[in-house]
Amino acid sequence: MSRLKLAGWLVLLPMAAAAQDTVPYGSRAGMQVSVVARSGIDTADAVVRVVHTRADARSYCAHYVLDPSDRCVEDTMADLAGQLRDRIDGNCETGVFTDLWGTRMQFLGRMAQPTELGADWDLRVIEDTDAGPLDGSMASGYGVALDQFRALCPARLN
Repeated sequence: MSRLKLAGWLVLLPMAAAAQDTVPYGSRAGMQVSVVARSGIDTADAVVRVVHTRADARSYCAHYVLDPSDRCVEDTMADLAGQLRDRIDGNCETGVFTDLWGTRMQFLGRMAQPTELGADWDLRVIEDTDAGPLDGSMASGYGVALDQFRALCPARLN
């Protein structure tokens, strides 16, 4: 059992509910996909396979759109169909990985000094060599990219 404290109450949750295995695909509330398989975690051939489920779409609809209706779920499923990859993959030794949108990135380790927007880790888009490190803002995609890299290579973030 997992413990959750709400307004002075201690709530016991089944482990499956407490440890839902999801990875974000965007920075808005509920933008998540469900992990269905992992292989080679923390190696040169790490892969996290994902699927965008109706439950994931409902999470987005309920928490961001504020419309948990079946119509919103169907629209969300249709909007993402064919856009997201079914995996995050990469090389944990070099830090090069491909995110859910197909963007190649590289994790280079801890920055000497955090950015003014809070980035502690040097995380860069590879295709755009002029981009520099992601700055820590939601607009840069820093948090989402870091969470996706963490799913592949958690030991690199210790």
